Amino acid sequence: MKIVNLNGTEKQNAWAQDIVNNAFGTISANIERAKKENEKCGKNIFGARIAAYERIEAELKAMLETVEEKVDNTAKYIIENRNKFDSQSINDFASIYEAEIRRK
Repeated sequence: MKIVNLNGTEKQNAWAQDIVNNAFGTISANIERAKKENEKCGKNIFGARIAAYERIEAELKAMLETVEEKVDNTAKYIIENRNKFDSQSINDFASIYEAEIRRK
């Protein structure tokens, strides 16, 4: 998924694109898993989880657009901040967001 124009070295661009692809892959896989579980149960019991991952997806896209506008070397920025894009961070944020959504 090409979200941001990467403007680093070829090696940096490839690595940064992998980081971004993995982040969105994690989000997509979790949304699809939750939707399948809903279908299996015949209920929308995972609606809050789906909404949490959709929120993360939107925030990540917005953050990448901001980075593109404000950072000279977007690939370097993504690589240096890759911990924000890893599966564990995404899943941790999803848990927090899901709990917030359920409380409403």
